[in-house]
Amino acid sequence: MSVIIVLLVAVIAGLCRALKRIVNIPVVAVVVGIGFAAGRLVSRYDLKENLLPVTDAQIRELLFLYLPMLMFTGAFNMRYHLFKQCFWQCVLLGFGGLVFSTLLFMLYMSGTRDAEKQNLAETVLISLLTCCPEPMFVSDINALSSSRSHILETIIMGEPLVGVTFLWMAYRFSTLPERLSVYSFMSTVGCTLLVGPLLGKAFGHILAMATIALSQDMPVSFIVSVTSVVATWSFAEAYLYGAGITTVVSMALTASAHSGATVHNPIALKKFWMLVRYSYSVVIVFLSAYRIGRDTREYLGWHEVMSPINAYVAKIGVRFVATIVLYPLLASAGYDLSWQQCLIVAWANFKGAVMIALDLTRAFPTVNLEFALKEQFVRMGTLFLVQVLNTTTLPKLMSMLGLLTLSDVERANMNMVIMALRNTARSSTSYQRRDKKFSGADWKWVQMHTYIDNPYAGAEDDEHAEQTDTYIPARVYRNAAAKKASCSILRLQNVCYNKQYEDGMIHNKTKTTILAALQYPMEKECYLDYSMMKPYITVSDWIYRLKDLVLRFAGSEAIEKRQTRSTRSRTEDDEEEEHVGVLSSMLKEGWYHVLVGFVALGFVLLLSGLAVLLIKKTPEPEQYEVLLSVITSVQGVYVLLYSLEMVLLVYNVGMLHVRRDIWKQMDVIMYFLVVTEFVLISMASVQTGKQVINSRQVVTFLQISFITLISCRIFKTLQRRVVLFVWIWDLLDGILNRKLFYAYDLSWAYITAEDEAMAKVFRFVTTPHLAVAIRENSGYNKLQTLKNVVDIQQRYPNIEVATKTRQAARRILNKALDGLNELHEGGLLDEKQFSLLYENLSWMIQRADGMPTNVAVGNAAFNTMLSVPWLSHDVVPRLLKSFYQYLREGELLVEKNNLHECVFIICSGIVRVSGCNEEPWANPVHLANSDSTHFYFCEGAFQDYLVAPDTLGLLGFLTAKPSVCRCVCETDVEMCCIPMEEMTLLVEQNPEPPNLVYRMWFSVAIRVGLAVLVNQRRYQEWTHDKLKRFLENGIMPNLYYAIDFTLDEAVLDVILIQGVVQCSKSQELFTGPAYIPSNVREMFLPGRPTERARPVMLITTVMRYHLPSDLDWFHQPLTHYDYKRQRAHTKALVATKSE
Repeated sequence: MSVIIVLLVAVIAGLCRALKRIVNIPVVAVVVGIGFAAGRLVSRYDLKENLLPVTDAQIRELLFLYLPMLMFTGAFNMRYHLFKQCFWQCVLLGFGGLVFSTLLFMLYMSGTRDAEKQNLAETVLISLLTCCPEPMFVSDINALSSSRSHILETIIMGEPLVGVTFLWMAYRFSTLPERLSVYSFMSTVGCTLLVGPLLGKAFGHILAMATIALSQDMPVSFIVSVTSVVATWSFAEAYLYGAGITTVVSMALTASAHSGATVHNPIALKKFWMLVRYSYSVVIVFLSAYRIGRDTREYLGWHEVMSPINAYVAKIGVRFVATIVLYPLLASAGYDLSWQQCLIVAWANFKGAVMIALDLTRAFPTVNLEFALKEQFVRMGTLFLVQVLNTTTLPKLMSMLGLLTLSDVERANMNMVIMALRNTARSSTSYQRRDKKFSGADWKWVQMHTYIDNPYAGAEDDEHAEQTDTYIPARVYRNAAAKKASCSILRLQNVCYNKQYEDGMIHNKTKTTILAALQYPMEKECYLDYSMMKPYITVSDWIYRLKDLVLRFAGSEAIEKRQTRSTRSRTEDDEEEEHVGVLSSMLKEGWYHVLVGFVALGFVLLLSGLAVLLIKKTPEPEQYEVLLSVITSVQGVYVLLYSLEMVLLVYNVGMLHVRRDIWKQMDVIMYFLVVTEFVLISMASVQTGKQVINSRQVVTFLQISFITLISCRIFKTLQRRVVLFVWIWDLLDGILNRKLFYAYDLSWAYITAEDEAMAKVFRFVTTPHLAVAIRENSGYNKLQTLKNVVDIQQRYPNIEVATKTRQAARRILNKALDGLNELHEGGLLDEKQFSLLYENLSWMIQRADGMPTNVAVGNAAFNTMLSVPWLSHDVVPRLLKSFYQYLREGELLVEKNNLHECVFIICSGIVRVSGCNEEPWANPVHLANSDSTHFYFCEGAFQDYLVAPDTLGLLGFLTAKPSVCRCVCETDVEMCCIPMEEMTLLVEQNPEPPNLVYRMWFSVAIRVGLAVLVNQRRYQEWTHDKLKRFLENGIMPNLYYAIDFTLDEAVLDVILIQGVVQCSKSQELFTGPAYIPSNVREMFLPGRPTERARPVMLITTVMRYHLPSDLDWFHQPLTHYDYKRQRAHTKALVATKSE
């Protein structure tokens, strides 16, 4: 019967939760009311012993298991990247606000209770319990889930994690069996704030790896996660002085950080924990309210009804006062909160199962039963009022404060998505109607049930429409337009960051950090400029100085040697030889001596502690023998390890070499002494039980002598102390490298997003002057971030190599994972095969994300030159040897309207390209010789910044036209300056197809084609890298002698890079660079081949496409009209500059 009642309450709670979609029902308040009413009825009819005979001890045991699930669910479902940024605000509210509120509430209690009944510890604990918020979730509070303010949601969810931690510490102090001492206080605080989070972080990594391994078996994954959480909680509570809450919270945050990266379905795991927490909460709240209603019937009168109301008013009052006092600190720490958000923080102080179920009789066993029951009734009434009043009025309050108002960009974005979905459904409906299989379907019913509603439609749209009809002042309109433009760019960049992560271009930590930085500008509807990103992407000077100190003392060669060995893959066929040589290499490098010394130090400390315990405690004979057996076993383990060490030493080095080395002879002598000592100790231990007289003194002497012998082996570490010092420097260098790695990775993510904003700003921002301002701001942000990137590149090129290595590995694994999913969906793999391969790829992705942040590289400039697509690898060493230069900041590379003297390949540094395209180009048929594509698609003046491995002067060599831009070194630049005469020689030395001229034009076509296709509707959602890979699969016909040109249906896009074409039907002219519409399939190329600019066209196709042999430029050798021989005196100009 009892089980049926609990299940019935759970069903009612589930129905109320389902009705929350329609009406905001306080589910917890409903459960409290049902439980209290049921308890009163049971007490009235005297059924206490027969119906749900629940006790305080049973509820306390349920609460002990409920707390880890509550805290784990709250931390696991939190936006951890935002929690990191607003952590100090949560601490300020969870600790400072809780302490201040508790003091104020204690004043209230002292004025409402008799002085004789006052107990300071009891009053403090009750006040803490009343003022401490409890974790609530967005599934319980619909207002937060529909709000734009994720920051507000994170603070409301993060504050209780801190508050409950301090509440649990206070509860533990009050329940200590002995008197609270300084040692127990410091142990509890230290374990709670330091040891628990560190241990939880380690357990979180283990849980994440287990979840990844079991991602295809969700039931087992659920069981493992629940078991690990309960086991961690129990261990921390039992052995870490009650640090269970911080351990579980740290574990949940760490597991959540990993779950979004590689876990197959992290949402299912989060929903499972939400279900477990919700079910458990309903049971505890019902049983606690039931017990209070059952046991308080004899002691409560109608006059007691005012007590919960007074406590609720006092609680809300002190909460508001504490928030007002802390408001200046809240507005300055972490995210800048508005007064409206602080008001919601003060009002959303929720209570739950912890307040109603925490038993104070364990802390105060001598408390009066009547007083305890009345106090529990007050707590239950306060919980009921908080749930009824605060929870139900929160959405209306947030709406009144304007926190639920949607921005124009959010509304427009949703409208665009809904329209796209409706168009897809409409086209599918049209296709299905023409299909004979569905000829008898009721299409009116289909249309009615397939119409997609807009969730943002309704009254808010009407209010917005009414506001647009009224008069708006010009200043307000300008501010609104600026906010709308900023929001549009921010959402564009938000998408860009997520796509970079999906493509494997940025690390998971980089994505979470930059999304956290992006959240505040999105909330405030302002632009994310460089000043906001500077704390994330800049590297402090102390890191540079410390890393230089590490390299100077430890030596970069030794560190790079070890890192190269650690990242080198095994290619030897005989793995047995490799394992045999491990000890030999350790002997040569000194790691053997360090390991021996540390092992000896560990055994010395362990045996010394046991010896002190044996001497000082003087236990009973049975305990003495047990302790002596433990000590003898530990010594036997060391002797066994020592024996294994000597066998391996003789096997690897040889007995002859041992005889010649005095240190190894000392090892052998020490080994026989240790063995002899161990034999004597064993014999003395056996004689202890027979002859007690003086036996303990002998054993003690032998123990001290054994420890002394082992202590001599610690000096093995000092024999090769340099290795130990270098290892310490290496560890410190790895920590610094990670900071540099994430700063470098974050900088490139920000640069890519700024490039995306500059390329698409005129499409998303309709106001011209705002678009120009945003473009200039993005250019400035890009320049400042590039300087930071170049600084890291030039100082530590290995960081750049590590970043690109991880990007390449992650992209390859992402593609392999996508291919695996396609094969699984196609039915080529069953579930077991798919699970096995998916687990292997997940582990490979984890290893790629955790790769070293400093990869050794030889010549950075050589590797940069190898990445130039049109340059042959065999000529790179000669070009670097002959034409490599170091140019200072501000040095001019080419002036406007002048010919390029060289082709410049940037190896390091930043080059500023500036110009203006307002003046008409003198020869519009030829492609303007611009080193930046901004010239072709921008109006007015522009600036662009080029970095490695960009090229300048390539179009100048191909077209022999003067430059339309001015190029200056923005920073110190390392580049390869190839003279035009040398370029001509390179072209003539590589006549075989694909010849060098074709590769150059193809490189130019890719660069220009990217700028053309980025504004086409079909490719608006494509990332830069995806679009580039798509164009690299295109084809480029040889149209030098062509008069007309016809395309078939296999052609997808046609991009005219240079020249003029005319549509044969409409006679419309297209001048490159331009996008040829899809309806133009027959075109005419006007002009004589020898007089016109060479037509260059890039074509993309949906499938493999073969051109006729006379148009297949890729397979044609070099001809005389492909290039123009440059003047010979340009080489002298380069030589003069280098001098």
